[in-house]
Amino acid sequence: MKAILYLTAVLTFLFGISASQATHIVGGNLSYVYLGNGNYELILKVYRDCGPTNINQTPFDEFPPIGIYSQGVIIVNMTLSLAEAVVASLPIVLDNPCLALPPDVCVEEAIYTGQVWLPPSQVGYDLVYQRCCRNPSIVNIVLPDETGASFFAHIPGSNIAPEGNSSPQFDLFPPVAICAYTELEFDHGATDPDGDVLVYSFCDPVNGGDIFNPQPSPPLPPPYIPIVWEAGFSAQYPLTSDPAISIDSETGIITGTPTMPGQYVIGVCVSEYRDGVLMSTSNRDFQFNVVNCIQEIAAAIEPQQDPCGGMTISFESLSQGADSYYWDFGDGFGSSNMQDPTYTYPDTGMFIVTLVANPGYICADTATSLFAAYPPIQLTADYVLENCEGSDAFYSFSAGINEGLPLPYYSWTFGVGANPGSAGTESVTGVFLGPLEGTYPVSVTVMAGPCSSTQSLSISTPLEPFADAGPPDTLSCELPEVSLNAAGSGPEGFTYSWSSLDGNIESGENGLTPLVSQAGTYVLTVTDAATGCSVSSTTEVFFNGSGQILEENIVIPNIFSPNGDKVNDTFFLYEPGKEGENISNRLKTLEILIYNRWGNLVFESSGTQDALWDGRNNGGNVCSQGVYFYIIRYSAECNGTFSGERTGTITLVE
Repeated sequence: MKAILYLTAVLTFLFGISASQATHIVGGNLSYVYLGNGNYELILKVYRDCGPTNINQTPFDEFPPIGIYSQGVIIVNMTLSLAEAVVASLPIVLDNPCLALPPDVCVEEAIYTGQVWLPPSQVGYDLVYQRCCRNPSIVNIVLPDETGASFFAHIPGSNIAPEGNSSPQFDLFPPVAICAYTELEFDHGATDPDGDVLVYSFCDPVNGGDIFNPQPSPPLPPPYIPIVWEAGFSAQYPLTSDPAISIDSETGIITGTPTMPGQYVIGVCVSEYRDGVLMSTSNRDFQFNVVNCIQEIAAAIEPQQDPCGGMTISFESLSQGADSYYWDFGDGFGSSNMQDPTYTYPDTGMFIVTLVANPGYICADTATSLFAAYPPIQLTADYVLENCEGSDAFYSFSAGINEGLPLPYYSWTFGVGANPGSAGTESVTGVFLGPLEGTYPVSVTVMAGPCSSTQSLSISTPLEPFADAGPPDTLSCELPEVSLNAAGSGPEGFTYSWSSLDGNIESGENGLTPLVSQAGTYVLTVTDAATGCSVSSTTEVFFNGSGQILEENIVIPNIFSPNGDKVNDTFFLYEPGKEGENISNRLKTLEILIYNRWGNLVFESSGTQDALWDGRNNGGNVCSQGVYFYIIRYSAECNGTFSGERTGTITLVE
């Protein structure tokens, strides 16, 4: 559904020059500001066509001449500079979204400024800038391609403005485009710096320059020759319009409706009065270009890509030619005026979404689209091996989805050779995948309203695990820990675990060589990580009591000679009849403290690994011979537990 409005638009100010001259001037006006002490700032505003209708791409004048006259006598002929001017593109604004501009409309504004000092004058001064020529296609004046324009202003004399005067400044440049058969209302008002009363009127545009001298320098003095109107046109009826175009004398607001395509020259004059006395009159000369234009409005919505992307949906307008929007999200609650809104639905469901492009206008267009609001579907699928007998394995399968979705429908595919080959329920039991060992693909698809998801499983038929806990082993006081030596399937794809009711596993309970420290029965379990099938094996660890230390058999010597002859060179603990065998390694803890006769600690040792005193102090220096005092603390734990402390003396001889 497309709303097409065929209207005629008014493109303003395409001021022209004859085909052999520059045709780029769109309009302009001349004004001034009194700075005091005879100084004035002159302001020349010129508008040019910067679009393709400016065939030669004629730029602004580089040095436009300004003529200043007093009673027809030239006083000053000055030039302004484009290098010092402010040049900017004018925005193109349409106040009706049902209208479209012709392509490549472009208008630039150049604001030239310059200062001049003028001596006091009873009669004042006339300022003028002239340029030729106008567009040959203008329809409301005679010989437009031989007709130029004059922009003028008047500085009143000191007899009526003894304190000086500043001319009115037009506030706005007329809109670049105004649509036919749509009422034109433009504020052509001005601001007067002195607060004078302003009176507006349509007036005759005036000629200036000709095809032989398109830019007079100096410009010619007043009086200026009015342009010649074509039959049926005048200053008060400058273009074909119904109702006729008019200007409010107090506000400067121009109203009317143009009805005929063409280019039309229009003149506006503003007169300023102070205490009822006319100070000056300034003109603005511009041109309306009335053309046919078409605007097509087409509403369109980007279709939903993921109907199960969540409760928050981002909408995108694909509408053509629209600049305002109205969305109805179809749930009875949500709406938006944004171009591309985002909306969170309070509940799940399917909704007809409506978009109105340019709502409230005659060119409005409407589009609808079906949207779904559901949370993302989260499909889970799993299986359980019902037995662990290789090729005769049977499986149970189950699937599920998250809440907030429509009633789901499941479809299982178990593959060629499976029994059953497919199923349509949430859970399936007793599935035989195939007679051979290997990997079988299984898939499940769920449909929940507009949402769907598929998950694939890769099922490896189980191989019966192998486990061997290893040969029995024996602990003793000399060997308090042993590493078991087991074997099993893997390690890829298999896990190991050890357990014992009466033994003690120090470390490595998840490997094949655990470290154990207590007699008992140890069980190895090997599990297939893919199927969960497992097998166990046991082994025994015994204890041999030989080598056990009894506390009453601990002997502490009372003399030693650390002289390096390798006979009785060190002080250590031993058992009766085994004077050369250090028993420290068979104790759990052992601490030796040696003091001299003044009570100073000279040697300290802790730890059971080959604990002994070699007659040196902790600093490594040889101790002098004599009697030393010892404190020895010990503990043992080997098929019986004891601990104790002994004190005494030890004689060190050389």
